Amino acid sequence: MLWLASVQLHEPPNFWVKIGAFNLALAIILGAFFGLSLRSFLLFAVERECDTRERAWRLVKGIALLVLGAFFTSV
Repeated sequence: MLWLASVQLHEPPNFWVKIGAFNLALAIILGAFFGLSLRSFLLFAVERECDTRERAWRLVKGIALLVLGAFFTSV
């Protein structure tokens, strides 16, 4: 039983294996893309007094940042 616990401690967490973010710079870039995308979506949802063009720009910007983050995740 002790042997099984020592084997599991040396394996990296499954989250980092799926994303492949073993590099700190890559983790920062992914966090920035997803964080800015979340910020755009939150501003789109919360701020009601802006015009339609600005709301559309925030939606497009949020989707674009989300797609860029997904692209960097797959690379």
